[in-house]
Amino acid sequence: NPRFPAWIYISAGVGRNLPLTLLQLTLGNAVPEFPETRTGMLFIRYAQETITTINDFESVVMHGGHTLNTQ
Repeated sequence: NPRFPAWIYISAGVGRNLPLTLLQLTLGNAVPEFPETRTGMLFIRYAQETITTINDFESVVMHGGHTLNTQ
């Protein structure tokens, strides 16, 4: 499976772009040293499944807001 997992994004967030590094290595290019690691970074993935009416969804999309009437 050649895909990177979703968490790989945090590597770039802390100054370690692992996909780019792998590409550079694969192409035979020199890989520069990584910069100092940025600390205090956090990766959050959030998903929520919600059942709502199309009208409520349209209202949130068109007019903003964050509350859907759920069933």
